[in-house]
Amino acid sequence: MLKNAAVLGLFAIVTVGAVTLLQQGTAERIQAAERAAQVRALGEILPAGSYDNHLLDDSVLIQDRLLGNKSPLPAYVAIKDGRPSAVILQAIAPDGYSGAIHLLVGIHADGRVAGVRVIGHRETPGLGDKIELAKSPWIRSFEDKSLSNPEAEGWAVKKDRGEFDQFAGAVATVVETCAAVRDLLGRKYPMIILDEFQDTDDDQWRIVAALANTTTIFCLADPDQSIFQYDPKVDPLRLKKASDFLKPTVVDLAGDNHRSPNGGILKFADAVLSNAPLPSSCMEVKQVGYPPGQFEPTVHAAVIWMYGQLAKAKVENPTIAVLTRSNQVVAEISSLLGKEHSYKTQKLKPVPHEVVWDAELSAAAAVVLAAMLEWPRLSVAEAQAQTLRLVAAYYRLKAATDGTQAAKDLARKYAEALNAVQTAGKIKTKAAREIADAVASGIELVGDPVVDWRAALRTMAKIAALTEIQRQVRLVRLFRATDALGQGLADSWVANGAYAGATILVKKVLDQERLISTEQDPQGVLVMNIHKSKGKEFDGVVLVEGAFKSFFFDVRQEKPPFPQARRLLRVAITRARSRVAIVRPTKCVPLVGG
Repeated sequence: MLKNAAVLGLFAIVTVGAVTLLQQGTAERIQAAERAAQVRALGEILPAGSYDNHLLDDSVLIQDRLLGNKSPLPAYVAIKDGRPSAVILQAIAPDGYSGAIHLLVGIHADGRVAGVRVIGHRETPGLGDKIELAKSPWIRSFEDKSLSNPEAEGWAVKKDRGEFDQFAGAVATVVETCAAVRDLLGRKYPMIILDEFQDTDDDQWRIVAALANTTTIFCLADPDQSIFQYDPKVDPLRLKKASDFLKPTVVDLAGDNHRSPNGGILKFADAVLSNAPLPSSCMEVKQVGYPPGQFEPTVHAAVIWMYGQLAKAKVENPTIAVLTRSNQVVAEISSLLGKEHSYKTQKLKPVPHEVVWDAELSAAAAVVLAAMLEWPRLSVAEAQAQTLRLVAAYYRLKAATDGTQAAKDLARKYAEALNAVQTAGKIKTKAAREIADAVASGIELVGDPVVDWRAALRTMAKIAALTEIQRQVRLVRLFRATDALGQGLADSWVANGAYAGATILVKKVLDQERLISTEQDPQGVLVMNIHKSKGKEFDGVVLVEGAFKSFFFDVRQEKPPFPQARRLLRVAITRARSRVAIVRPTKCVPLVGG
């Protein structure tokens, strides 16, 4: 017995000794590995070159209820040229679905969010784990935000009129897999009305299908107005599949779904849609052709003619929509309506008008240019990172707007280039290298906002990768916010000797202008692209096709007989209550039979 005890004791001593020796031998390597992991995590938030100290060695302990920590946690202070440039805080969100979510939050000295990363969570894989950067780029949506960008009400998800996306796919999964949630929604919402159902995307349809047995689903849809099929998540057979699944009671309102008193506009639009012969007589619709070089006076004359036709029809305070396919032609039409022209023997005076267009992309492009104004005050690495981040954001927005794979690929490539800059890696994409090289070459500014804005535009024009963004920036004049932009930039230069915070200023001013424009009731002449007109109606519509761009039927985008383009044209034509004028080049694909 004593012998066994002695053996066991000896074995315990040897085991403990071995473990102790192993721990001592590997402790330094474990500590080094942990330190390297921390450095990598911090480096994902602050780009290389934005600080010149060792972050792990410059930290302070902070405890605050707003950070969610019950005991002090380190905050890492970034220092550049002897001055604090940023701080990375550890925070805990206590209200995750499956427990607390541990975060790193980086904040620049000017108050902008440098980045957010999740360092610990217990969310359900495939459902809540999209907060991880490896699973989804969603976490990057907080970058460059601040207390004033957006305003306080913007710090919410989009369903609450905020600026941040929630996960529709995750919601669909919850509704599909949890009967209690379905029953709760069914009791709270005994009927759900879905407008524009033909454009329901896959995740939205999953939610509808899951709720079909617990609530009454009321769908409003027009298959002839399905004009958002560029989104790969919108199934062109959505209505048929939904009808087969839901087996609904169908009510056809097509006979009541037109605006003109005798249906002439609708008959004309339906002929265009089906590529059938046009009505032999349609007094409400007029087609006008223009020869080369006569685009501007012809469009101008068509708007004046529309005013006259509506006056003859005794329409008081008429609304006239001038519709075209692209924002670029929207800008051209706005410009020509602001000038005098001669049409045949008639002198045409400028026409007061408002512009309604996809302002989001133009605003995102303007923020890229604002980043160029900040180049001289930042280190090369900081300026490269900020510019690439904003270019990537532009293409993410473009991808969300038009759903093209090209935009998605560019957003991904610029995000990869950003990561390369932040980790001192190699930029692989040629376009991103071109932007990075331009940043390194710098830009000369003089302190006059108008002169410097134009200088940035010229610099942007020399960067082939930014050609599209430069075109969008030129539409900024449509915001009618040039005075506010100029004054804000001038104040920044006077206060700082540089355009500090130019990106925040430009975004804030343009966002405010967009908000004001959306709250205004439509009146008079409004110029917009056809997509913006969907769901609206006007007394008269002037539908314009460009001579060398913005074609109604473009063989580069769609094969004859152009079914999607015809649906789009039907939407445009049927926006009119009384009159339609269609302005096209004299040599073009005919509306029907082509």
